[in-house]
Amino acid sequence: MKKYELGNLKVNSMRHEVVTDGKYNREKHIIRVSNGKINKYFTYTTEVMEYINRENLLKNALWCIYMDYITYEIHPSLEEVADEYGYNYKDAKRVFNSLKKSHERFAELLEDDTLELLEKVYQDY
Repeated sequence: MKKYELGNLKVNSMRHEVVTDGKYNREKHIIRVSNGKINKYFTYTTEVMEYINRENLLKNALWCIYMDYITYEIHPSLEEVADEYGYNYKDAKRVFNSLKKSHERFAELLEDDTLELLEKVYQDY
């Protein structure tokens, strides 16, 4: 798990720790995404450790970051996030704020063809 590259984006895990949700152990990674000019950092929590696909961990992390970006594009308001996912106000606000921050950071990394490439690579993922 050294680095995953897609177009102008370079993805690597800076560090990780094991976290427990009471029942399962997962890995929480700090992921650095770079476009060659700037670096942005994201948190990525894996699936249950026993099922981690180490070969695709960074590809999966980028997919999650991209999905957060797309989710905010589709649902750019707190009310839409609450309605779409059935969250109460408190949870919707937490999720919405997280999506918004992730969207803003990821948007700074994007170049003209990056979104098209992400869509192509992840369309059947």
